[in-house]
Amino acid sequence: MFNILVYYFCSFSVRKNIMNRVELLQKKYPEQAEIALTIDDPSDGSNKYLLWIAKQLKKGHNVPDISASIKYFHENPQRFEEKDINKYKDLKALEDLIKSMGLSKRQEREKDKEGAQKIFENDDFLCIRVDDKPAMITYGSNTKWCTTMKDQTYYEDYVNRGNDFYILIVKNPAAARSTKYAIVRRGLLEFEVYDANDSHSRSFTEEEEDRLRIVVQSIVMDKPPKNYLRQVCSGIIPVDEAVEWLKNQTEVTRTYVEGKRLDLQYKLKSIDEMISIMSVEWERRNITNVSYDMIVQMAKKLSTRGDRKYNSLKVNLLEILKDDDKLIFATDPEPNIRALVVSGVSSEKAKEFFSDSTLAVFKSAARRVDAEYLLSYIDGLKSARRRKAANEIIIERISQVKVRAFVLNQPKDVLCQLME
Repeated sequence: MFNILVYYFCSFSVRKNIMNRVELLQKKYPEQAEIALTIDDPSDGSNKYLLWIAKQLKKGHNVPDISASIKYFHENPQRFEEKDINKYKDLKALEDLIKSMGLSKRQEREKDKEGAQKIFENDDFLCIRVDDKPAMITYGSNTKWCTTMKDQTYYEDYVNRGNDFYILIVKNPAAARSTKYAIVRRGLLEFEVYDANDSHSRSFTEEEEDRLRIVVQSIVMDKPPKNYLRQVCSGIIPVDEAVEWLKNQTEVTRTYVEGKRLDLQYKLKSIDEMISIMSVEWERRNITNVSYDMIVQMAKKLSTRGDRKYNSLKVNLLEILKDDDKLIFATDPEPNIRALVVSGVSSEKAKEFFSDSTLAVFKSAARRVDAEYLLSYIDGLKSARRRKAANEIIIERISQVKVRAFVLNQPKDVLCQLME
């Protein structure tokens, strides 16, 4: 009798709380009440989240975002240190926390299974075609298959050679000698079968063959999609699409694919990573595979670094940069790099470098501009050292001009004699 009274008392209290929440909703949030009552509250009819929903509506948050956050909060209480939703004053704070958590282990397992397709199932077997590495690792758990090794590229290598994978899960222990089999299929009728211990199974008993025949027929009838990794490695997938796909792959898979596709090799590297890679001389043989935009970004970052260990890389970048982009190194801490910039730009741009106090840069600039400009420029020099350098360069430039003029004015036969 006492238990019955407790039950009715508790039920009355719950109903009273529900009524109180609805009444309080009408009182505190009259404008949001109608919409709030239409939003699914996952708390089994107790309206536990009702007032919080109305509060978020009043703040201007939309219904889908509120619903999604409440559903996740209610279904994953173990992931939240603070279990009272009212402690989260704003939906944005709850959303940011959920995003920072990432996927739960259960969600990760479910996601990893997305790359698989059921081919056949009966009381004895479940046969699954695996189309990506996460699915291979998930369904191949508790086996010794090398293709399930996360930090190795066995799976990638198998797939890139044209193989498709099927996993046979044995539901009935009497049906076969192993709990799982990996079936490697190449072409229509070429198969290799490995048991859970990674032993190559070459023969089955007659009874096993009878049981397996229907599974094999299902595999033969299956038309697997063209493996995406194989298409990326072969160059069928365009660069931009392949790069987006690679962003969601592991470092192991990215490294494998980049080794097969040189045009993808540096697409996902940061500028600092690229500088570190290209600072090694033998790596610069691949600099032609680096996009021009990344070359420019590397130059901008290096132009602020005075460490001479980067000088050889700067020289290589200057050889690739277009005329105007060479000016990125115009204020480089190293005078020899600035001098190279002067040597590579137009005569008009070179004149701008005469204000540089470094002699090497001055000489380089002076050699680029017209001799007439030098004659007028030297009059304004005050530094004896620079004036001396200017005089030497002027003499050299005038000599070159005179020789050129002399040569160009000679008849063809005289030019031939001069060139002998």
